[in-house]
Formats: sequence, structure tokens, C-alpha cells
Amino acid sequence: MSILLNLLEKNYIQISRLAFQTYPEGHRYFQDLDELLSQKDNFLEFIKLNYIISIGYNSLISLFCMFYIFTRFSIIFPYDFISSTWFLLVTLIKLLELIPKFVILIQTFRIRKNSNDAVIASRRLMYLTRSNIFLFNFILGNANLMLYIFFFLFMRKSAFCEEAPQFYYIINLLVYAFLLRSIIALTNYFIYFKYGLNENEADMENRSFYKDFGKCVSKEILELIESVELNEENLYKYVGNNNENERDFCCICMLQFDVGENIKLLPCNKKHIFHGACIDKWLSNNINCPTCRKEICKKIFIKNQNQNHIH
Repeated sequence: MSILLNLLEKNYIQISRLAFQTYPEGHRYFQDLDELLSQKDNFLEFIKLNYIISIGYNSLISLFCMFYIFTRFSIIFPYDFISSTWFLLVTLIKLLELIPKFVILIQTFRIRKNSNDAVIASRRLMYLTRSNIFLFNFILGNANLMLYIFFFLFMRKSAFCEEAPQFYYIINLLVYAFLLRSIIALTNYFIYFKYGLNENEADMENRSFYKDFGKCVSKEILELIESVELNEENLYKYVGNNNENERDFCCICMLQFDVGENIKLLPCNKKHIFHGACIDKWLSNNINCPTCRKEICKKIFIKNQNQNHIH
């Protein structure tokens, strides 16, 4: 029994690492979410409400539909193979969606509970939205959407099966439920992100208007930050490896540094390196280094110059 438990525990750790491993193209696909992540509390509340509704909805619908399919399989498939296949695929996707949605929901609860620091919480949320499990959820959601579009374009029809009279009624019910679910999700989005349900976070559209420019780095100082383009010769001069012998990554976007990319070395510590675009965006809204929290100001550059002259 202990051997079996150890085996399950080992596999669980491997699956967890794979699930939360950063997807290489995640930054490109999901960078539009950064504006939403800047509203940390709203994002967490949106995920919590939206996914609780989704998990409950998917559980009830998929279990009911799966039971119906197995009990009427020999009737509905010979009668209408296309509609039956569509029905089965939609049901399976709803079942599969329970896995990533549940995992993401648990992670958002953990982030809220364990992250008192807003910056760390936002960074963990960014890491979550770049992970394989988030991508899996995104792919399933798009596949589900494509099936409903296919239904509206090619399958819409009024029919009746005498041996299974509820068949087309259930299919239409699925479609109406999908539309209602979409309306609820869109309403939640507007409530949390457009109308600022949480009073402690600014409206996303008006964020730049109310921005405190005393808490961001000026363009003059941004130009003083050392910039380097990585190539085969200098890659390992600036970029090291972590404990798992994997190349270090930018802690803002969670993607590894690669040849051809532009990086910036912050004056607080030349080992604090980031993608140029990432740190520029960060410092346009913050005045501190993402790693050590030191203020990026002219004093640091002057201090570094004086130390260089001494040496």
C-alpha cells in the first residue's frame, strides 16, 4: 500500500510540474491579460465567481448528458449520427473542462490566501496565466466555442425522434444554456473590470488618467539603464542556470531568455535582468526593482559610477 501511495505521490508531483510549467508561447498569447492582472483583486474575484458557476454548470450538464448518451446510444447514433457526435463531443469537453477550471480555481484561492504583497500576487497570477494548465483550459474553451458555431452554421434544424423524443430538445437546451452562460460571463467581466466593483482598484480604462507619476520611473532614467542584445557569445555571460539546470527566466513574463532578445540590467544589481519590453512596462507603473524592491533613481547610477571610479 505504501508503494502505491509513493507511486501516486511521485506522479502527482510530475503532473503538477507539467501543469504549472510555463508555456513557451504563453507570453505572446496571453499578454493582453496583463491589464486585467494589474487589477489583482478584481481578477481573483472574477475567476472565483466565474469558475464556481462553470464547474457547477459543467458538472450537472455533462453528467446528465453522459447518462442520456449511454442509455440512448443505440437509438440516437443510427438516427442522426452528426447531431449525436456533436452532442457527445460537447459533453466530453464539458467534462474535461472541469479539470483545468478546478485547478485554476484552487490556485486563485491559494494566491489570495498566501500573498499579502500585491506585487507578488500579481506575479503569481501572471505565472498562472502563462502555464500549461491555463493553456489547456483556453484550448478546451475554444474547441467548445467552435462546436457551437458549427451548430449555428450547419446543424440548426427542427426534427423529432419518436424513439428518443427528448434528444433534440436536450440539444437545443444545451445551446440556450451556452448563450446564457456566455451572457453571465460577459456581465461578470463588465462588473469587475469595466465598472470597478472593488473600490480599492482603479477602473481599467481610467487607470492612466489617475496614474500617480511619482510612482513610476521617468523616461530619462529608463534611458540610463544598461541594455544588451543576447547572442551566442554573451548569452551565458548574462544568463545563468537555475537549480534544475534550466536557463534562467525573466521573473516578469516567466519566459526564458534566448538569443536575439534584448535584456536590461538594473543598476541595483547587474544580476537583476529582464526582457527590455517587460521591465520598461513594469517601470512605467512602478518605481522599484521587481526582485529586490530598491528604488530605481539617479542616486543608484551616481553611486555605481563612483564605485567604478574607485576600482
